[in-house]
Amino acid sequence: MKQANLDQLRANPATAKWPEPDLKALASAIVIEHYQQGTVLCRQGRPGACCWLVLDGQLEVARAVAGHRMEVARAGVGEWVGQLSLIDGAPRAATVVAATDIEVAVMTRDIFEQLLASQAPVALRFQRHVAMTATSNLRAAGEHLAKVHGLVDQHGLLSPADLYTVRKRRAGPKPTHHGIRWAAPPHVEAPPHPDHQPAQGHLHPRPHDHTGTRGH
Repeated sequence: MKQANLDQLRANPATAKWPEPDLKALASAIVIEHYQQGTVLCRQGRPGACCWLVLDGQLEVARAVAGHRMEVARAGVGEWVGQLSLIDGAPRAATVVAATDIEVAVMTRDIFEQLLASQAPVALRFQRHVAMTATSNLRAAGEHLAKVHGLVDQHGLLSPADLYTVRKRRAGPKPTHHGIRWAAPPHVEAPPHPDHQPAQGHLHPRPHDHTGTRGH
């Protein structure tokens, strides 16, 4: 563990454009840690006490979904990870693992709360960053899950109407207590049930008007 230096923060994409006073305040608030590949930095559902800024290497962010482990993101140089826990104090929403040997800057909740209490500009800047990142991550997660379930087309997310159509097609023909509904090609009248003789001058019933099956 060592103190961050200004050169590292000036070179990092996340903080390269910060004003010099904010960089100095941040440098005094964080420490540098190194982790080997495979190290678990935090686990989903556990309390969170810090966040990380990736200086070198990659972090893997994964969630447990229906009993299965699903990677939802990879964080590289210049990305913050785990910052929401500093804001709302909620349990970790995901498990974070070192995907490679990594170097990260660590900010603890205690230090962050001290910065907030002092109304330091760097704390307000960090809060704005968290809000923007959370919005971006939420959108990216929604798109990722939609791709996993095959609910996107070549232009992006499907509309609600398209999603309904996809799910309806996947469900297949709707069963009834007599069996399967009669199916007819588009714009073609389905034949009447063998036992049903329509009255003279009346149209044959459409497929959804009866649920009989052949032979009953």
